Amino acid sequence: MLEYHFIQLGFHLLGACSFAIMIVLISVLCKNALVSLVINGAILAVPYFLVEALQLPNWLRDIFQFSFLFYMNVERFFDGFKTINFFGLPVLYSIVAFVVMIVVIIAVPLLTSIVVKNKEVTS
Repeated sequence: MLEYHFIQLGFHLLGACSFAIMIVLISVLCKNALVSLVINGAILAVPYFLVEALQLPNWLRDIFQFSFLFYMNVERFFDGFKTINFFGLPVLYSIVAFVVMIVVIIAVPLLTSIVVKNKEVTS
C-alpha cells in the first residue's frame, strides 16, 4: 500500500512539473498574460469537461485520458487493467502516461529555449 502512495506521489509530481513546463512555453509564446492564462486554463479544463459532460466514443475518451488533469488523477491509471496496443504489444496506461510525461519534461524546455533564442534581440 505504501508503494502505491509513492507511485501516486511520483505521478502527481511528474504531472505537475510537465504542466508547469508547458505553462512556461505558452507564456513565452503569448505576448499578453491574459491570453496565456486562458490558454493554459483551457488546456487543463477542456479535456476534463469533454470527457465528463459529453458522450464521446471510447477511442476519443481514451485519448483524453492522457491530458494534464488526468495525469494528476492517478487512480484512473490503476483502477483496472487498461492497455494500449503498441505494435501488437499491450502496454499499461500508467506506463504510457509516465513515458509521455517524461517526453514532455524533456522536449518542452528544448522547444522553449529555441523560441526564446529566436525572440532575443541581438545588439
